[in-house]
Amino acid sequence: MPTKVLTAPLAVIKIAGVPSGFMRSVRCTENIQRGEVKGISNVTLQEVPVTGYTCQLQADFFFISLKRPEVQALINRSGSVQQFINTMILNEQGIQIQLLRKTKVSELNGLVTEIKDDGDTIAVIRDFFPDSQSFDIQENQISSTNISGRYLTPVCFNGQ
Repeated sequence: MPTKVLTAPLAVIKIAGVPSGFMRSVRCTENIQRGEVKGISNVTLQEVPVTGYTCQLQADFFFISLKRPEVQALINRSGSVQQFINTMILNEQGIQIQLLRKTKVSELNGLVTEIKDDGDTIAVIRDFFPDSQSFDIQENQISSTNISGRYLTPVCFNGQ
């Protein structure tokens, strides 16, 4: 019998190759921009060639620890205001987001007793650059952050 895949896929944020946080509600939108080609004797469209490709991501996430150096580098809030501005101007490094699925390792009496720790890769989002960040802090709850931005490489679902 094939191994069943559990629900609730997991998105892991990797900064400089180090797992640094988890994402939820990940929404990727990839848009194709097209031009229009019309002839002198024919005013209807003859071709619609691709002229651009835009990749966007929106997600909610929470970090393992805000004190980790790679997390502080991502949110760019650990230095002075001038250091933050300089980082933005000099184009910070993009991050990688790995989308994983949980896979059952063992089951006992219908209850899952163990899952694969690292999961199986569904897809990888490379070169992600945030455009907008917001956060909330709540009493007695995990604080979360919302993020949206662009990534440079289209997603392929073979993990490559």
